[in-house]
Amino acid sequence: MSKLGHFLSEKRKEQGKSLKDVSKATLISKAAVEAIESGDFESLPSYVHCYGFVKKYAEYLGYTYDDVRSLFEAECKKEDFQTREIQELEEEYSAADGRRKFSVLAAVFLLLIIGGILAYIFVPSDSAHKEIRLTEGNTTGLVTDNRASENSTDLNESKAFPEDNISSEKIAAEKEQTPKTDNRSSITDNATESGEKATDNEITPYEITQELNKEKKAVEKKYDVSLDFSDTCWVHVNIDDEKQLDFIAEGGLTKTISFSDFFIIDIGNAAAITISHNGDIYRNLGGWREPVKNLRFTMDNGTLKYSKIEN
Repeated sequence: MSKLGHFLSEKRKEQGKSLKDVSKATLISKAAVEAIESGDFESLPSYVHCYGFVKKYAEYLGYTYDDVRSLFEAECKKEDFQTREIQELEEEYSAADGRRKFSVLAAVFLLLIIGGILAYIFVPSDSAHKEIRLTEGNTTGLVTDNRASENSTDLNESKAFPEDNISSEKIAAEKEQTPKTDNRSSITDNATESGEKATDNEITPYEITQELNKEKKAVEKKYDVSLDFSDTCWVHVNIDDEKQLDFIAEGGLTKTISFSDFFIIDIGNAAAITISHNGDIYRNLGGWREPVKNLRFTMDNGTLKYSKIEN
C-alpha cells in the first residue's frame, strides 16, 4: 500500500467510515477510492482525475490538499501520464496514417478506372480517323490515275486523228471548266461529325471532380450525439481513434460530441448519463456510482447502437 493510500485509509477507519460512505459522500466510485488507497493511479483515466479525487477525498476526511500534497506528488507524477498520452497519440497517428494511405490508394484505383473508360471511348475514334486518312489517300491516287488516263487518251486520239486535234482541245477545256466534286471535303465533314459524337460521350474533368467530392463527403459524414448528466461523474471519450475527451461532468450538464465511425466511452457514474441521437435514447447503463468502461457506439442504418468491448 502507498504512503498516501495508507494515510487516507487509516484516517477513514479512525472516523469509522467505509469505502461505501466515502463513495456516497464524494461521488467518487468505490473502485476509484480503492485505487487511490492502493496507490494504483495508473488505473484512473488521467492526472486530472487523480488530483481531483485525492483532493476531494482528503477534504471529506477533514484535511486540505496541502496536507497530502507531498505524498501525492511523490507517488503520482504528471510526466507518467504525459508519456502514456504521447504513446496513445503515436498509436492514433499510425492508425490515421494507415487510413490516409488507404484513401490515396483508393483514389489512384478510381483514377485508373476512369482512365480505362476514357481510353475505351477514344480508341474507336482514332481508328476511324486512320480509316478516313487511308480513304483520302486512295481517292487522291484515283484522281491522279484518271488524269493520267485522260491525258494518254488525248495523246492517242491526237496521234490517230490529226484532223480532230482542235475538237479534242475543246473537250479538254470543257472538262477543266466543269466543277468537280471534292471527295475530301465530304470526308472531312464526316470526320467532323464523328468527332462531335465522340465528344458527346466524353467524361469531363468536372464530372470526375464531382464524383471524387461525393465520395469525400460520404467519408466525412458526421453524427451528433447528446450526453446529458443528472449527477456528477467523470467521463473519458475516444472519438474515431482521432480525439480523446476527459472531463468531470456536473448534474444538469449537456454536452454534444460528433463522430464519423464510432466513439468509445468510459463513465464513472453509469446511472447519471443519458446518451441520445434522433430519438435513440440510452440510459441506466449501469448502477448508481458504478463505473462502466468500453461502451462502443456506432451508427447502423441511421440507428445509434452500442456494444461492450471485452478486455
